[in-house]
Parts: sequence; C-alpha cells; structure tokens
Amino acid sequence: MAHTYKKTMKTITKLITLCALVVVAHAANAQKGEGGFGYFSAGIGGHIGNDVETRLQSAALFGNTFNLPATGLNFGGKGFGIFSRFIIGGGGYGTSVSASTANGEAELSTGAGFFNFGYLFVKKEKTLFYGFGGIGGGGSTLRIKNTGAVTLAFAANQQIPTGETRKISSGGFGFEAGIGVQQLVISKGDDGERGGFMIGLVAGINYFPSQDWRFEANDTKVSNMGNLSSFYVGITIGGGGFGN
Repeated sequence: MAHTYKKTMKTITKLITLCALVVVAHAANAQKGEGGFGYFSAGIGGHIGNDVETRLQSAALFGNTFNLPATGLNFGGKGFGIFSRFIIGGGGYGTSVSASTANGEAELSTGAGFFNFGYLFVKKEKTLFYGFGGIGGGGSTLRIKNTGAVTLAFAANQQIPTGETRKISSGGFGFEAGIGVQQLVISKGDDGERGGFMIGLVAGINYFPSQDWRFEANDTKVSNMGNLSSFYVGITIGGGGFGN
C-alpha cells in the first residue's frame, strides 16, 4: 500500500532531526572554511499539474465547477554541513490544500524528504546564498468526505457513501531543486569564523516521475490521477556557524 501522509511526515521529522544533529556536530568541530546551518521554514506551497483536480471534476464526484486552491500552507526544515563552497545535508516539507462543495470536502496533502547537496554562490561576512538539489521520496493523501445526498465514486468498487470519508494515497521516488539565502542576525565570532541566529528565505520545486494512487479502503489502484509534483516558498528561522 502507498505511504500515507502521516507516515511520510513522521519520516520527515526523523530526517530533519538527524540532519540537525549532523549540522551541530560538524559546526562544533568545523575547520577553516567549514561549518553548518539548519532551519525550520513556514510559507506557502502548491501542487503542479491538474490531473487530480480534473479527476475530482467528474460527474460521479464533485462536477466540473470544483477547483482546489492554487496554494496552501507549507512547513518544513533542512540542515546542511558546509565544506568550503559545497553543502551536504537533507530535510523535508509538508503542504496541504483543501476545498469544499455542496457534495463534500476534499483535502490534498503532500509530504516529502530528501538527501540534499548544493553549492554556496555567496559566502561572505554574515550572508549565505546557495542552490541545492535533492534525491528522496514522498507521499500524497487525498481525503474526501461525502456531505451530499448521493454516493460519490471513482469506480464501481471505489465508492464513498453519504456521511463517510475515504482516502486515496500515493508514494514514489522524487527529485528536488531550490535556492535559499541565510543571514546571520545575532552572531558571535571574529571576521574569520562566526555563528549564531539566522533568518532567511527558501524556495524549491519537487518532481515525482511515478506515483501509484491507491484507494485505501480496499487497496485498489485509482486511475487517471497522474504524477503530483509541488513547489514551496518560505521564511526560515534557525542558526549555524561558518568560517571563511
């Protein structure tokens, strides 16, 4: 069965914690030109592609007037070790959007975790500007609650009776690319080495080339759902240290 959103987020939490510990250990033992930083992020995110929305617009579900919001809330975090101009680490994120009609409610949630690697384009004084890529995986869950008077259905064996809730989940291998900037705002150290509290911005895009959507009630494949990719933009709060 495909991974559920809840299981994916638990995995992401463990990954972020592990990355943070690695960053702290590396920063504490950093040599010249090394260090590390980590952060939690909050902002907006959304899904790329309209296959899921098109599927929900069928006459057997919500009809052609139904639309999911373009963006929703996004939360995540990452940690990186600095090795001269190169950065290595990882992290993850979660995004959720929802909408409702007279027939019911739909919530689409996505979570993913990645091993990341990147390069510092700017590394001077109190500022880091970097790009990164990632390899990992993620899962999505579409939760549908039927609040109407008739049964909703993806197929004859994939029905959602009145008053009940069903989930369709997917999981798959994925890639990530993004950019970020971090600024030391409260720091200690001399011009050669410094560290402390950091704030910044991060933006990324994720691509999942293959996803298997399953109707959780009977673990059957749901057709025509496509591959769901996503994007996010957020403000970061964290800390770190590095030397020139």
